[in-house]
Amino acid sequence: MSKSKLIFVSLLMATSYFFSSSMYAPGLPTIQASLETTAAMAQLSVSYFFIAVAVSLLLCGGLCERFGRHPVAKVSAAIFVIGSAICLFAGSIEVLIAGRIVQGLGVGGLFLLCRTVLQDSFSKQEMLSVLAWYGVLFMVIPGLAPVIGSYIDAIFGWRGNFVFMFLLSLMIFVFVTWGMKETRQQGHKASLTVKNALSDYWMIASHPRFISYLLLMICANSGFMAYQVTGSYIAKDLFSLSTESFGLSSTVLVVCSVASRIIFSRFMMNRVTENQTLAIGCGLQIMGFVVAVLSGYQANFSLLVAGFAIFAFGSGLVTTVAAATALYLFPDHKGQSGAVYGALQMAGVFAVTFVLSLLSESLVTLIEVLGVMTVVSVFACVYLLRPESDQSALSYQ
Repeated sequence: MSKSKLIFVSLLMATSYFFSSSMYAPGLPTIQASLETTAAMAQLSVSYFFIAVAVSLLLCGGLCERFGRHPVAKVSAAIFVIGSAICLFAGSIEVLIAGRIVQGLGVGGLFLLCRTVLQDSFSKQEMLSVLAWYGVLFMVIPGLAPVIGSYIDAIFGWRGNFVFMFLLSLMIFVFVTWGMKETRQQGHKASLTVKNALSDYWMIASHPRFISYLLLMICANSGFMAYQVTGSYIAKDLFSLSTESFGLSSTVLVVCSVASRIIFSRFMMNRVTENQTLAIGCGLQIMGFVVAVLSGYQANFSLLVAGFAIFAFGSGLVTTVAAATALYLFPDHKGQSGAVYGALQMAGVFAVTFVLSLLSESLVTLIEVLGVMTVVSVFACVYLLRPESDQSALSYQ
């Protein structure tokens, strides 16, 4: 299996997460009205998806080491098909949430393997380059997803988004089943025993540097998700903007994140150190938060978008380094490290979206959440920048 084909299959598996996680977010108010439920319940359809993804990641981490990548990918794709069908025909918010949980269980396995198959075939140096450009697509797709979703919602209603997800799940199942080959070189049967699995997971999850990189990823992704979930209500209720207009505002965040990854890949990767990149990215996150605070004082939506866009630019630099470095801290436990990394990342995003569902859909709430994400990111960055850190100031070369 050529590396270019492997990258294509990996990207296709990744789309399962990016489209299913945020595509329908601009239509949450429509779902609330259609299913005669509350805003909190509608937002829980997002929150429970993330916890299902986290559970699936932990389960699939050991399974893919024992049985291989290909079988787990096929089963995960089939589950994604079933979950999408349940969401499509949901007649109540409870059924929709149940469908989202099933979707999450399938998506978790696909999202884990989209990285693991690359780790099987690329060195860390190659992965830095791949992830930089991969990251561009990873931001374009989730950035375009709510834009596409907003137009589908406006034209076909909220179920139209789940028609899209259902067709996507079928396509992924076909390509994974007949277009993907096994990439694992050697299995680890001990991964399937509860004792060894828990031991491996604890070894990974308790590693200070791993946790620091993970926190950087959680803060970056949660900032974007907070904008998608709470921002859709703010745009409609406070600024009287249409669903389509809010969807388009997301493209600004995407452009900034994409630009930061391109700049990193073309100008920074071979010229600056890992620590310098983290410091620059974290500094931009702080700047973005300050601008967002100003938007709160002036009740200015454009300024709010600008603040989140600056935060997204900084996050693009931070996550490129964090993702590649964290996954290579445990070269003999690729499946398990990817599982813990993804599961805790999803759990973190779940916690943020769950808290958002309990809070009022206000501009102040959104800015406060961004502030918390910025503070946590700063603390994680400071820890990684310590002189005594075991991998400090290493060049990408």
